[in-house]
Amino acid sequence: MPWTLIENYILTTPTPFRQWSRLIFGCGLAILLTACLARPVEDAVHGRYPLGSNSQAVAGIEQIVAYLQGHVGANTTLYHHWLGTHWRFYLRGYPYDLQFWDTPEELAAKAKPGHLIAFPAWRSDTEARLALFETGLGLRELARAYKPDGSPSVILYRLEPLP
Repeated sequence: MPWTLIENYILTTPTPFRQWSRLIFGCGLAILLTACLARPVEDAVHGRYPLGSNSQAVAGIEQIVAYLQGHVGANTTLYHHWLGTHWRFYLRGYPYDLQFWDTPEELAAKAKPGHLIAFPAWRSDTEARLALFETGLGLRELARAYKPDGSPSVILYRLEPLP
């Protein structure tokens, strides 16, 4: 109904008022959009929302981040495959070396003792463990994040030489 009124009487009426009404309508719409979207745009620009933050699959990742910030030194390598965007959000401004691995073989080729790797609980770590085992490395659990229901969400490991 309001759009029909605007369309029939303001936008199509051939009068000198027509140009001014279009200008006023356009400015009003721009002001309304600016007022409504200013805060969400500002929040997005400043990185206040993690991508996928509504996902329960990685709920508790903040627990791993707190562990990293409290117990792991600067410039530590953290390998990631599924959680790269989340790590970049939560570890923004901290001096960690985030390294993506595409295949277990690629991970095994670049992995070194002392480096860290985190697996979400909803993904299997078996192939990565086997590839690391072939290069003489094993995983020692350092920390575990939990979902609100008590089930694990993310597990952090340190790569260590096998005995």
